[in-house]
Amino acid sequence: MDDLTLRYFDAEMRYLREAGEEFARAHPDRAAALNLDKSGARDPYVERLFEGFAFLMGRLREKLDDDLPELTGGLVSMIWPHYLRTIPSLSIVEFTADWRELKEPVRVEKGFGILSQPIGEKRTRCHYTTTQPLTLQPLSLARAGISTEPDGRSLLRLRFECSPLADWSRIDLSRIPLYLNG
Repeated sequence: MDDLTLRYFDAEMRYLREAGEEFARAHPDRAAALNLDKSGARDPYVERLFEGFAFLMGRLREKLDDDLPELTGGLVSMIWPHYLRTIPSLSIVEFTADWRELKEPVRVEKGFGILSQPIGEKRTRCHYTTTQPLTLQPLSLARAGISTEPDGRSLLRLRFECSPLADWSRIDLSRIPLYLNG
């Protein structure tokens, strides 16, 4: 038992003795069997009970004074569960193919490896892996604009340029992933 735990234990034992004596003075008939008003001749079972209680309460007070990480961790995990989950480094990557030269979509499979540019004095390169498949289409976003309709609705207009070499019978534009940054 470290010094701090012993101090909390002693403080709890002092409190129990003092509170026991007060209880004995206020309710002598109920406290008579426990010998709470005598400091030397206490019931040994009551003394062991006090020591066990003082130890547990001392540990609890120590944890409360130490911000009780188990309580805050449990509370955060209930209210905001994804906050405590470990998440590996992640990033959104832009693949830029020469879209004018593409004749058909190019598929980048899940698990494709990507190396970052060297960074820092040690020229460290980070290795990333794609987490989902991606299809590069033979088109490019030429213009994007946002406007507000008279009824208050917002409208996002996107204009794409298409490759003149594209074989449109092999292209599915039903799903085009976009990432907005603003």
